[in-house]
Amino acid sequence: MKRKKMLGLVCGLLLAVPGAAMSQSFGTGMDAGEVADKIARSSVRTIYTNLRKEGIPWKTIRDQYMPGILTKSLRTVQRGYTSEAILNDFLPTLLRSYYSEIDQINRENHFTCVEQTFIVKTIVPFIKECEMQLGPWRISVTQVVDMVLNVSYPYQVCSTGCRNKVRSEFSSTFSYNFPASRFGKICAE
Repeated sequence: MKRKKMLGLVCGLLLAVPGAAMSQSFGTGMDAGEVADKIARSSVRTIYTNLRKEGIPWKTIRDQYMPGILTKSLRTVQRGYTSEAILNDFLPTLLRSYYSEIDQINRENHFTCVEQTFIVKTIVPFIKECEMQLGPWRISVTQVVDMVLNVSYPYQVCSTGCRNKVRSEFSSTFSYNFPASRFGKICAE
C-alpha cells in the first residue's frame, strides 16, 4: 500500500513540477532558455529530494523515475515561442540543464558516470515526444535529432561502445542511418 501511495505521489509530481516551474516564470520576462533551465533543474531536484525522503536510493530514482521527467518537461513549451526559439534556445538548454542536474546529483551520491542505457532511455523517448508535441511549430524529427546530436553534454559515460549503442537505437527508432561519428557529443567523447 505504501508503494502505491508513493507511486501516486511521484506521478503527481511528474505532472505538477514542470507546470509549477513554468507558472513561476510568467510575468518575469524570462526567455525560452531561462525557462527551460528553471524547468529542468527544479523538476529533477524536486523529484530527487522527495523520493530520497521516502528512502529510495539515487540509482533507483535516476534509472526509474528521471527518464520521464525530460519528456514531461516538453509540456511546458509556451505557445508564444517561435520554432527558432524552441530549437535554438529551449530544447538545447532543457537538455543541458537536465543532464547537468543529473550529473550534479550523481556526484553528490558518489557516482562518476552514467550508463549508455540511461542515455538511450532518456533521449530516444524525448525525441519521440518532440515529434508529437512540437507539430504546431512545424519542427521535424530530423531537426530535433540534429539539435540533440550537436549539444554538448556534461556527463561522463561509464562504458565504451556508447556511439554504437545509441546509433543502433536511433537507427531502429527513427529509421535514420547516421554515421557513428555524429554521436561523439551525446556519448561525451
